[in-house]
Amino acid sequence: MRNSFFLSFLFFICFKLSAQFKISHYNSENGLPHDLCYQIIQDKHGYIWLGTDNGLVKFNGFAFQTFNRNQGLSNSFVIDVFENAENKMVATWGGGLYTFFKDKFTPVLPEKYKLSKIQQIIVSNNKEIFAVENRTKLNVIPDTFDVNKTKRFSLGLDANNLRLLKYEEQIKIKNFKNFNFNLSLLGNKVYLVTDRFTPQFKGAHVFDKGKLENSNFTFLKDYFIIDFKEKNNLYLAVTSNGILYFNANEIVKFEQLGLNEKSIVHYDESQFYKVFGLLNKVTNQHEILIIDKSTNQQILYNNTVIKSLVSDVLISKDESIWVSTYGNGLLLFQKDVLPVNKNSLKGNFVNDYLELQNHNLFLTLENVFCTNKKYEFLDKSNFKFGIAFKDFENNTVKIHTKEPVDFTTELNDYKFKSDFSINHFLWNNTKLEYGDNILGYFQNSIFKKINLQLNKDELNTLKIKKLISYKDRLIVLSNYGIFIINEKFELEKSYVKGSDLLGNEVINAKVKNNKLYLLQYQGIVVFDGEKVIKYEYQNYSNNFFNDFEVTNEGNIWIASQKGLVLFENDIFKLFTKKEGLNSSFYAKIYENQNNELVALGNNGIDIFNATYKPVFSPIQIVLSREGKRLHASDIIEFKTDDLQILNVDIINFNKSKFHVQYQINNQGWRVLTGNTIDLTNYKAGDYVFKIRSKYDYSDWVNQPTYRFVKIPVWYFRWYIYIPLLILSVLIISFLIYKRIVSLKRRNVKLQNLLESNEKLQFQLNEMRHNIAQDFHDELGNKLAGITVLSEKLLSEENADKNKNYPVVERIHKDSQDLFQGIRDFIWAIDSKNGTLEELIFALTDFGEDLFSQTNIKFIVNNQIEEASFLLPNYWNRQLLLLFKEAMTNVYKHSKASRIELVFKLSNSYLSIECVDNGIGFNLNTLKRQNGLNNLNKRALKLKSKLEINSDINKGTFIIFNGEII
Repeated sequence: MRNSFFLSFLFFICFKLSAQFKISHYNSENGLPHDLCYQIIQDKHGYIWLGTDNGLVKFNGFAFQTFNRNQGLSNSFVIDVFENAENKMVATWGGGLYTFFKDKFTPVLPEKYKLSKIQQIIVSNNKEIFAVENRTKLNVIPDTFDVNKTKRFSLGLDANNLRLLKYEEQIKIKNFKNFNFNLSLLGNKVYLVTDRFTPQFKGAHVFDKGKLENSNFTFLKDYFIIDFKEKNNLYLAVTSNGILYFNANEIVKFEQLGLNEKSIVHYDESQFYKVFGLLNKVTNQHEILIIDKSTNQQILYNNTVIKSLVSDVLISKDESIWVSTYGNGLLLFQKDVLPVNKNSLKGNFVNDYLELQNHNLFLTLENVFCTNKKYEFLDKSNFKFGIAFKDFENNTVKIHTKEPVDFTTELNDYKFKSDFSINHFLWNNTKLEYGDNILGYFQNSIFKKINLQLNKDELNTLKIKKLISYKDRLIVLSNYGIFIINEKFELEKSYVKGSDLLGNEVINAKVKNNKLYLLQYQGIVVFDGEKVIKYEYQNYSNNFFNDFEVTNEGNIWIASQKGLVLFENDIFKLFTKKEGLNSSFYAKIYENQNNELVALGNNGIDIFNATYKPVFSPIQIVLSREGKRLHASDIIEFKTDDLQILNVDIINFNKSKFHVQYQINNQGWRVLTGNTIDLTNYKAGDYVFKIRSKYDYSDWVNQPTYRFVKIPVWYFRWYIYIPLLILSVLIISFLIYKRIVSLKRRNVKLQNLLESNEKLQFQLNEMRHNIAQDFHDELGNKLAGITVLSEKLLSEENADKNKNYPVVERIHKDSQDLFQGIRDFIWAIDSKNGTLEELIFALTDFGEDLFSQTNIKFIVNNQIEEASFLLPNYWNRQLLLLFKEAMTNVYKHSKASRIELVFKLSNSYLSIECVDNGIGFNLNTLKRQNGLNNLNKRALKLKSKLEINSDINKGTFIIFNGEII
């Protein structure tokens, strides 16, 4: 089945070419090591590899890296390169065949073939190496590189039969005619096809176990086939004048080119393009033909671009087209990311438009331009200070100006007039006027203002941008948000920054598909019924929006300070001049009747398809460590002494701005600022490493996830911990054992000491009790006797007339005082009175006895629940004497009607308070303070505090505070 089509080879005019492809030229002046280039491939990682007369070249889109004699080549003429699963095979002219692995060359051919001129290599599925030498000889090398098993063949004509003979047999045949041939790998078979420059035999022939066999594709026997390819479940046979598409049984179609005096010498095909390398037989020069498969557009590049013979063509994974040449370096053809169908009014800053029935009008700061409906320039007229078109009526266009000037001009039957007046809007058959801070309507020719419920300051700074009708409501756009006006011209609702809007400033609004779209500097807000959806623009590049359009398909295009922004799938995508636009700044954008978007910028008008969907290939990122490429399936180990650096190589042939970020253990994404990532400061442990990339016009694309392990120093490793742990446990156990033994001994000693102390304490208490008893029995009884006898003498008749009466009276008084003191002393030294409870009882008894015959009410407030514990030595005596003296002073001097004794215990602090409501005294004017000083001295003996406060007619407070140790 044949299907022919004919191409007319016309060299497209300049703007059409630039709209389709941008051409980058690499040569020895900008990084390429040599201008004489040969085979070109793209490896599985995305690198471009190129053979040159100065070695093998690797290109990542940013820099060329050259491998030649320094890496093991015997000469630098690299003709072909082939990649298999393990490494790359490199063919040289005059230097033999090499494997290329870890940036090093290793010779493959035996020594006697080392200087053979290899121009093509293929590695079959069974890893046999096929190398074409001098275009006529075939070397077949086993995967073991065994010299003795390497075979050499010649292809040629013997008695009119195409034969493949061993070289040793061929040289014995006198009339053997050598044929030039190429190799082609199709499926798991290696085919011999005719030479692309001098076709000598037809059909395809299979190399099978050292023999040349006719292929099963007998239907190809009448064609000069120069190459095979496999695309979309079909086989492609490249012939000198067309492409055959076939399956195992038949030809499906033959796309035959009408190539008058031209033949195909190179071909590649991708999802979007077909690329032909053509030989012009008249000029003997090469040309490149590119066909866009989606539009069938054809572009031919002749010797104005292709200035040398073409050595190879390649379409890389990102749909870039590469052309290597014999003498003119490397050419890269790339279609614009955003294809602009047309650029009109180039060189003019266009800021507004007006579409009329037969013409389009465009406004710049100095001119009005008129084009036809195809945006082809017709005429222009000078019009300064114009900002925007206002009204069109009776072929008269009013233009809003910066200043109130009176200016009129004519162009193509249109009259243009300046207008500095207020804006008008017709809504529900009612005329409205609006300006910066003016908004109102006319009713019966009377202008009435609409109350927006703003304060005076807000009204003074109000700027009304636009009015728009939405769902029977008037929408007012302003720098204070939006206002919803009902049919009665009353404010129904307002939306401001916060829960409703992204900010107060509203740039523009559109109604599409019953939705209200608002453009703000911070992003887009959509009103869909009662639902308000906000899409915030992450404005990292300090971009600002100027205008927007909602297309019929629902996509949102935004004219901005830095290009055009497409809002699609909740993502803002920025397109600039690098993506194919002609302007760096855009003021307005709209969709015309032809489903095209028209963008008004500072370099004219760009027109492109409104249904455009951005297509891009992700940036390829290769991680390596110390020269070794890393794979996602690997677990990367870093030892203590290792260089803990990850090398990041970015492969990107797109000129667009891109971003790369990485993340370690979900710690947050970090911007990659160089080509290395230093892991030195990370602690030992397992880590998950992620890396992602994006263009300004794309979403983030995640690369494979990697794992790396930082192994701790030897003394932190787990197998070191076990013996250390065992040893530590043994040492600690031994120390604990020794400590326990020591504690047991100490406990025995302490127990003995406690028992001894208890005995001593018991003996001391017995002694104190006996002393108290003896004092009471001996001294107390005698003092009691003296008191009784002296009292008897004093009570006799006329005793007061006796000259010894004063002496007896003194003896009686002193004996009473001494008896009372002896009682207190005996009470204090008696061990049974050493508790706080006994102290409370003693003071209570003393107070009740002291105040029982007075008008003073004595109150005891004991707030201590448990007081049966022993006080420290001497506390009971000192406290007893202190508060007895205090109560005695109240009895003698206070004239109080009430005294209260309060006992408190908080933690280990004892508090005793003596409070009366008497006449009080002034500490500063008190002349005799011996009694108060005695009280303080007793408290100091106990290393405690005594607080004495007294005010005239307000009573006295004596508070003791001491820590019971």
